[in-house]
Amino acid sequence: MKKLVIDIKDNYAVFVASGDFKLEFGKIDFNEADFKDGPRTGKLLEIGGQKFKELYADAQEVVLIVPMRFSLTKIVEIDIAAIEIYGDEFLDWEARQQIPEKLGKFTFDFYKLGKSYDNKKIKYLFYAIPRELIDMLIIFATGSSGLKPILIPEAVGLFNALNLVSNKRGFNAVVALENDGSSVVLTSDGDFTSGKFIAGQGREKIKEIMYYVLCHNSENVKPPLLLCGDLSQVNNLEDFSWAELFKVKDAIGTDLKPELSNPEFFVTAAGISFSKSTL
Repeated sequence: MKKLVIDIKDNYAVFVASGDFKLEFGKIDFNEADFKDGPRTGKLLEIGGQKFKELYADAQEVVLIVPMRFSLTKIVEIDIAAIEIYGDEFLDWEARQQIPEKLGKFTFDFYKLGKSYDNKKIKYLFYAIPRELIDMLIIFATGSSGLKPILIPEAVGLFNALNLVSNKRGFNAVVALENDGSSVVLTSDGDFTSGKFIAGQGREKIKEIMYYVLCHNSENVKPPLLLCGDLSQVNNLEDFSWAELFKVKDAIGTDLKPELSNPEFFVTAAGISFSKSTL
């Protein structure tokens, strides 16, 4: 299946296309006017260039990443017996316990991570994002007449990429940098442990990331960390001297095209593009 994954940030978007061909990567810069002047026109398709248009037209599945900075992301464990008896109605009820209706209208879903060791519960990654916001992102990215995108949380892409580079061994962390904060996901032996968006800029943000990661690390060693996203937000990688940094190219493939000079931008989207058999 030919898949196109789109990851929208504040002033740029990245895309990764996968299928029966080598992964295709691209970055699309835009400004605030592009987003505000005509989001209902599928503006990203207009400014994305010929290659992006071709990949979009050829895609059998379009995935839009739900950004952690605008959404709730948490682990929820649900009894298998309840799902077998009540089905989706029970999941809808569980979602209302996480996001009460009085808070407004949200788009939400449960992404299945796996079963518990005793096979009595299913572990889900639950996400919820304001409906008005995600509808705006969908229209901006795909327009009103294109393929309806599948929504997958940003945390899933980071989780997949981290598991690939770590071989699902031990405690690991991934940090995706943005200009207004960072998305952080933690794993233990390939299991999703925790994730959150840490807002802020500069060294104070780096310190908060450090405290968040280290307080979850039970080992008295430097935790392995995959650093990705916009690395221009870091003045000096020595700020991360408290961790052992993975090489980003190991996370999304060593056979990348030579012109892909900044693979850090693409880790989240690539993580979602990988087939499940790879992870």
